[in-house]
Amino acid sequence: MKVIPNVFTTHAPALAPFGNDLILCWKGMGTDTRIFVARLPGGATEWLAGQPATTLSSFARGSDFDVSGAPVNTSHHPAMASTESQLIVAYKGQPGDDAVWLFRGVHVVNGPVPIKDALSSTGPGLTTVRDKVICMWKAQAPDQELHFSVR
Repeated sequence: MKVIPNVFTTHAPALAPFGNDLILCWKGMGTDTRIFVARLPGGATEWLAGQPATTLSSFARGSDFDVSGAPVNTSHHPAMASTESQLIVAYKGQPGDDAVWLFRGVHVVNGPVPIKDALSSTGPGLTTVRDKVICMWKAQAPDQELHFSVR
């Protein structure tokens, strides 16, 4: 067993392959609502340092993450999946924001967008099938239904 240095969370992390790399994202500790991202380059045994994800983050290529944009925040775990050409991240908004947010692409230049009419009291699940993105979430409390979106 190995420990990733300086990576701490109170929620489950998300992990997805992208090209030859492995990408990791997670919610910060306790009241820290920021989503962080780190990369394990193909063939490497040590993770590159984690950085807060921002609306201008590069979640994959390159050794550094651009953290000059607005932070990406959640009150629960993020979800992540990939296609051959894109990395996709979904998450419930920060405390007080029950929207389910999604962003696609290597560079999140325009920021994340909410999935229309998607509200949840917990973090979503995410996968891809033949370049289709499938996001599933539990409805807002007290509703217990499961909802999904295919894009």
